[in-house]
Amino acid sequence: MRKINWVVATLVMSSFVFAGCEDDDKTDDGNGVGKENTYGNGNEAGEGNGRIASNKTLPDRCDGVDYIIDGVLNIEDNALLTVEPGVTIMFTGKNGGIHVGDNAGLKMVGTESKPIVLTGPTNNQNVGSWGKVTITSMRGDNNFEYVTFKNGGADNYEWSGVVDVEGAKLSMKHCTIDGSLGTGIDVEGDAVITAFEENKIVNCQGYPFYSESVSPLAAIDEKSDLTGNGSNFAYARGSVLSKDYTLEAISVPYYLVGTTTVEKGHFSITEGAEIVMGEDVATIRVAQDGSMSIVGTEKKPVVLRGADGKSDAGAWKNICFNSNNSKNALEWVEFRNGGSEDYEWSAVLDLQNNTKISIKNCTIDGSLTTGIDLEGTVKLTAFEGNVIKNTKLPILVEYLPSALNLTAGNTYDKNEKNYVELRDGSLDGSTTAVLKALEVPYYVANGLGLHDQVSFEIEAGTKLLMAADKLIAIGENVKFIANGTQQKPIVITGADDTESYWEGINYESKMKASVMNYCEISCGGPRGEDGFYGAMLRLYDNTVLTIKNCKFSKTDSYGIALDSPDVAKSITSENITFSGCAKGNVFVEDSETPILTELPK
Repeated sequence: MRKINWVVATLVMSSFVFAGCEDDDKTDDGNGVGKENTYGNGNEAGEGNGRIASNKTLPDRCDGVDYIIDGVLNIEDNALLTVEPGVTIMFTGKNGGIHVGDNAGLKMVGTESKPIVLTGPTNNQNVGSWGKVTITSMRGDNNFEYVTFKNGGADNYEWSGVVDVEGAKLSMKHCTIDGSLGTGIDVEGDAVITAFEENKIVNCQGYPFYSESVSPLAAIDEKSDLTGNGSNFAYARGSVLSKDYTLEAISVPYYLVGTTTVEKGHFSITEGAEIVMGEDVATIRVAQDGSMSIVGTEKKPVVLRGADGKSDAGAWKNICFNSNNSKNALEWVEFRNGGSEDYEWSAVLDLQNNTKISIKNCTIDGSLTTGIDLEGTVKLTAFEGNVIKNTKLPILVEYLPSALNLTAGNTYDKNEKNYVELRDGSLDGSTTAVLKALEVPYYVANGLGLHDQVSFEIEAGTKLLMAADKLIAIGENVKFIANGTQQKPIVITGADDTESYWEGINYESKMKASVMNYCEISCGGPRGEDGFYGAMLRLYDNTVLTIKNCKFSKTDSYGIALDSPDVAKSITSENITFSGCAKGNVFVEDSETPILTELPK
């Protein structure tokens, strides 16, 4: 009984051995491989095996080189070719490859101890000794694991990879691409990379990963090693994103060219990632229905920069938001050498109308024009800890409501015009607004116009630089609060430090809470104008104002003018000083004594 069991066991074991390693004693083609195990359309011996049109499995024959492909092996119709662990496939020349048709599939799943190997001729172990594996199907069973592609990539142009995914679907894990005259893997059209984990791509003369769109880059994991190539970047052309995608820190920088548009969904870039914007027109645009967050940490910031060797401002274009999604956020991001267009509204950060965004601890270093522009009405939910330097203008604001989101706690350094420029200073409707003190002045390009039921406060320490011949107009229903302190006065002066550079303040408010305290007004008043209109501060009949601890200086007209003697009845004044008021300190219209040295009590 024992003897019979032993014999049975031996037969069973033998069947396993033969099933795992086929012994081929048929016609040898000189490589130890029979003609029936030679595939491709390249010679007479392989002519019959040039295509596979039904499911087929290539088992491990344990013969060193298990199969030969001479020319191209086409997998067609609905066939699935399965290559088992341990198989070695040799291609006979640079035209050799595998082509997976639109409905076909290729499954090559090895193991760590028994990888699958695709290589060139035994007597030509040079880079480019065979072509590529091309996949054109969206089948879910296109799966590569523990596969080594050795010395492929016979073509030396960027779109020719060792693995060519043409509008197809592929999962690739624990694989190695070693050598290519072009790229390692190229991804074209609407291809979907379902997984790209713990792969190694090395010795490619071009890029390790080259894609026609940004979305496939999101599959690359941090454990994949893409270093040791001619161009060590994960490359992608500009494209439209309509789903959620995340770019994480990987072994090489990402390299983006053209315009990447976040049409829908959320696009995120996480800590430690480095994005090279590869040309002067490179930009990321976030559309109305999309959102984007770029969030690094203090130790691992996200870097967006120009290409290597382009360290000057203007190496790439910008990041543009036109989205009011609450997910929009920039934090611990370094924007280096952007702002390529020499046009004021083309900033490194272009925030367009209705955008909502948080910006914290970011650095903008370099722009041919503007660091940040706020076009239309923009809501900054946070703006703190940022650095803007080496630009022509750090911040350009189109409308006053957007400027109200700016706060202190930021750094402005080595900018040609080191101020925040405000283009339209009008404010209407029922609004409560506070213009906050910044580390730099505001440049008021077209004056301030405050009207209707507006409560407008200028924070202590704020400095306004008024453009030539511009005016501050305060309507009769406006509560105007300019409440500085002795240590932090509010300064309103001309952008040029000359007499009567700007128009002055027209004050008509009848609101009792209005106050000007510790304000320094200088370089205003219409040049050469006499009488009531020739003053830096003009107070109309029935206006109400508490004015104290204020200084008026440097005008070729008057410091303050009153529309009539009755104005003094509704004005409370204390400790007002004047200097350099060429025509007098105070002018009172229709008064027996029109020129006074101080405000009447």
